[in-house]
Amino acid sequence: MFKSRNARNLTDTFVQKLKAPPRDSAGRVVQVDYFDTAVDAFCLRVSSTGVKSWSVTVRVLKDGKPTLARVTLGRYPDLSLSQAREKAKAAILAAAQHKDPRDLAREERAAREESSRNTFGHLADQFLVKYVARECRPATEREYKRALKGTYVASWQDRPVTEIGKRDILDLLDALIESGRTIWANRTRAYLSRFFGWCAERDIIATVPTDRIRQPAKNVSRDRTLSNDEVAEVWAALEAEGGIFGPLFKVLLLTGQRLGEVSGMRWDEIKGLDSEAPVWELPGERTTRS
Repeated sequence: MFKSRNARNLTDTFVQKLKAPPRDSAGRVVQVDYFDTAVDAFCLRVSSTGVKSWSVTVRVLKDGKPTLARVTLGRYPDLSLSQAREKAKAAILAAAQHKDPRDLAREERAAREESSRNTFGHLADQFLVKYVARECRPATEREYKRALKGTYVASWQDRPVTEIGKRDILDLLDALIESGRTIWANRTRAYLSRFFGWCAERDIIATVPTDRIRQPAKNVSRDRTLSNDEVAEVWAALEAEGGIFGPLFKVLLLTGQRLGEVSGMRWDEIKGLDSEAPVWELPGERTTRS
């Protein structure tokens, strides 16, 4: 048994009520250790700064010789008494097997950090910056953000991306269909497919979970067109519209192009401006983005 004047059976109440010791006469920080009688060499260290930290003392081999080593387990209250005791027992067992618990703790931290880097939410943020923002129009970028960071995938954000499988995606798409969002279900599948494909390209995941998942709903063709009378009514309304909006929407009506393409029109794109039939030549780089 590890001997100490402050050895006692630690309890939650005792630990919670422990006060920080005063600094010494020179104003230096004082630390007091309270050892537990339930787990040998396990203790709570209380500092003048108010910090309470758990540790356990074990024997490890250093240069072939047994040496006492203090293994820090965590801070209270982030780590409870019962949790700290379990970690202390694990450290004692590791030392008995001639392993250094401090090395194991470093490996655990590295594994946790790696896991946090590979969560769905973290990787979605990376994907939005490294792919979507560079390759997609602003409207498409907004839809990607909605698909990857929205309400329906809120529970995915802290999950390792490797744990999200076909069943999770099917449940998500089913929920969208049941709520009447059929078109959005199709788009969500497409956006998730591109995201998981991006992850696979970087060897973050071995397989793409959206593979072999069919489009969840049929896209309804929107072939409604304005009649001549309706076009005349719209044209008349645009004539009465002040500012730049009337002419802008007239061009939209005449060309059938997207708002972003028309509003971004440049003089050098208009060919034969002095002729009777000038032509607007829209550069390919303004029409080929996703």
